[in-house]
Amino acid sequence: MIEQRNSLVASSIIRMQLDTVLRLYAMFWVADPEKFAEKVFKGTDINKLKTADGELLTDGYLKKRLGAKNDWIRPVYSETSGYIHFSNRHIKAAFKPSEAETARSVDLVIGPEDMGRPLAYYGEMLRAFRHLTMMIPVAAEDWFERLKGSKFNTATLSNSPGIRNSKGKPPK
Repeated sequence: MIEQRNSLVASSIIRMQLDTVLRLYAMFWVADPEKFAEKVFKGTDINKLKTADGELLTDGYLKKRLGAKNDWIRPVYSETSGYIHFSNRHIKAAFKPSEAETARSVDLVIGPEDMGRPLAYYGEMLRAFRHLTMMIPVAAEDWFERLKGSKFNTATLSNSPGIRNSKGKPPK
């Protein structure tokens, strides 16, 4: 999407990636990561679960905690929120100031490419996506290391419909 200069789609993907990172890192702030993982694997929404301090694991809480060491998290979250939830960003992306003489005129542009965005804008998007993508395996590896050897082991994981190896089989 960056190559095509399509910020509507690229920003939505970045936001989904950020949401994944926020929820993966939630495990680091709960009292019992095993119980947390079990509830998540059974389908409990993370925003219904609580931290070790009794706070709900809402997006606001998660971005505050993760943003404490990653100052770019909050602005990326704010910038990309407008692309997930219908907002003025969707509308503004489709309008281009008209070349007509009247000052109150705009042209509606529907197409695969953004209008009037500098190349640097896409570089920022690419850096955010890359950084988020690098954070996911770190959190996931830690998750599984913590769960290894616990009562919440591969037997529990193999009962989860989403956990399969490359051959479509549950883990051993």
